[in-house]
Amino acid sequence: ECLYRHCNVGSTFIPHLHGRFIATENFFYTSK
Repeated sequence: ECLYRHCNVGSTFIPHLHGRFIATENFFYTSK
């Protein structure tokens, strides 16, 4: 169960981090 919860949290955390990274990339690109 602990391993399943860890995977579940990881699967939601990774796209969130990836989404923030893309947003930052777009921000710097548009601010140029």
